[in-house]
Amino acid sequence: MSGDRRDSGGKHSAPPGRGEIGRQIVLPLSKAFEISWRSIRLRIWRSLITMSGIILAIAFLMSVWTSSTITTALREVPEQNSDMYRAIQKALREQAIFAEQMEIRVGVLGSDEGGEGFSPHRLIHDSLQLKQEFVPVLMPAQLGPFREGLLAESEEEKLDALVITGIPDGLGTAEGVAAVTEFVEQGGALLVIGYEDLWQSGVDAAVTDAFGALWPARAQGDASIPVSGEIDGVGHMATADVAWNDHPAARYVKAQPADGGKALASVGEDGIVWLGSTGKGSVIWCAVAGRLAEQGPLVRWIAEERLLVGSLRWGARHKFTGGTAARRDLWLVSLSLLVCIVGITNAMLMSVTERFREIGTMKCIGALDSFVVRLFLIESSLMGAVGSLAGALVGFLLTFLRSMLSYHVTYNEQSYWLVLRFFPGPKILMWAGIAVAIGAVLSIVAAVYPAYRAARMEPIEAMRAQA
Repeated sequence: MSGDRRDSGGKHSAPPGRGEIGRQIVLPLSKAFEISWRSIRLRIWRSLITMSGIILAIAFLMSVWTSSTITTALREVPEQNSDMYRAIQKALREQAIFAEQMEIRVGVLGSDEGGEGFSPHRLIHDSLQLKQEFVPVLMPAQLGPFREGLLAESEEEKLDALVITGIPDGLGTAEGVAAVTEFVEQGGALLVIGYEDLWQSGVDAAVTDAFGALWPARAQGDASIPVSGEIDGVGHMATADVAWNDHPAARYVKAQPADGGKALASVGEDGIVWLGSTGKGSVIWCAVAGRLAEQGPLVRWIAEERLLVGSLRWGARHKFTGGTAARRDLWLVSLSLLVCIVGITNAMLMSVTERFREIGTMKCIGALDSFVVRLFLIESSLMGAVGSLAGALVGFLLTFLRSMLSYHVTYNEQSYWLVLRFFPGPKILMWAGIAVAIGAVLSIVAAVYPAYRAARMEPIEAMRAQA
């Protein structure tokens, strides 16, 4: 065509009598930032409303991460400092109890044989029934119903823990022990009270050995020791609030720790309460010697004091740390971020509608489609970055102040501000950076469609739009 001539170098040349067509001027990135910033200032109220959605979403996200990081930091404090460790365990336990309204389902297994007028497992069942957070269930003595109840798949019927004070004849088999082992390996908690009085007569030694393999300690014969003097507890969450000085006179079996087992309480060098793990679950053994039916005061003390409650709450700790609450927070965070994206997209689309003439004018004077896209993406990223910074700061401060008050405890007449002493600064900064990055990226993603729509707009149509 005569109107489109090229020289030998391949460049466009103008028709005769006209100057040569030059390259299109591309405005620098700094100019795009300048125009975007001016647009935000001119529409400051709409920009603030858009940023408020980003602030709220990122604040909630940062709040969840800050709370989780502080709790994790406190849980990782070692046991070397005994008083500090016990104070931390007390604070964590109190927060776990009052932060959630949930039920802990507990199976209780025992035998009525051998003790007239006193049934340890029924006493424990009745004691748990008086506590709002527990749902105790007396386990059947027949293997089929016992296995079905212990390994139920339904969330409504699934047990969190099993307390054993005795094993009836119908369950003193390899199948019965296998069911208990499977329950623990799948994440259940097992609390065993007693030793010599657990089994009925005539049980195969292989069965008792298989059950004993679950325990965190191995009994050393039938020797027992009198409990005298002060009992020393390690301050573990399972026994953090137990008043050992109120312990009645009783006897315990001498034992040595098995692989991974540790003593939660001891008299001198002799452990009396042991903790261990098998698979995903945990096992606590109160190594009570003799017949439980003859140690009524001790069983009542275990049932009515903090040892039973603390052990079962420890066994169901997944409900406080990674169960319903974690899934709920994940859902709420995801929903808030989705609402944030929708809000930004809507605000940017309205901005495109309001700026029809501005966009048309820029395109008429030579603005490329890529420059128009860049304008809207920069504007959105600026609002996203500022809103994310504000949201991360708000979420951190609110959670930090709440944690300061929640984890302020008094232990042994000393006051501890645990969050200040064990503040996980580097991890908090890391999560804050991630939160800001997420907010900025989501803001850019939300602006992609409005920017594309603005860039595809025909200049003549844009100029016809009513201001």
